[in-house]
Amino acid sequence: MTYIILNFLPLAGVIIGACLHYLFTRSSEADKNFLILRQKAYADYLESIAESAFTKNDELRLIQKKAAEAKTRMVIYGDKSVILALSDFEIKGAKLDNPDSIKCFVTLIKKMRFRKDQIEESHFLNILLGVKTKRLVLK
Repeated sequence: MTYIILNFLPLAGVIIGACLHYLFTRSSEADKNFLILRQKAYADYLESIAESAFTKNDELRLIQKKAAEAKTRMVIYGDKSVILALSDFEIKGAKLDNPDSIKCFVTLIKKMRFRKDQIEESHFLNILLGVKTKRLVLK
């Protein structure tokens, strides 16, 4: 009897270890896939906003469709803080034509960043919107 138990224990350990490895790997892959989908939605939305600033009226409809698809994915995969910031930006008109909406847009970008290090708002304004827009916001 002890001979059977001693021979069975290593086999049971291997089976249990393999099952646990499978479960943890599967969970880790699901988390990684979720993060990829979230970041893709964020990037697609920002890309559509940037495209809308440099497009002609006939292409605007296609870009608005792309932005709507990205917003839908953001609602599904996004953090609560990002969804709230997106809502504020939408309330302000979702256009980069006035200081309030520009500030909401920069706040949205700050919430989207995976790294939560502190970067001054003026740097985002310089990089994304240029110095002329920065003057509009800071006045």
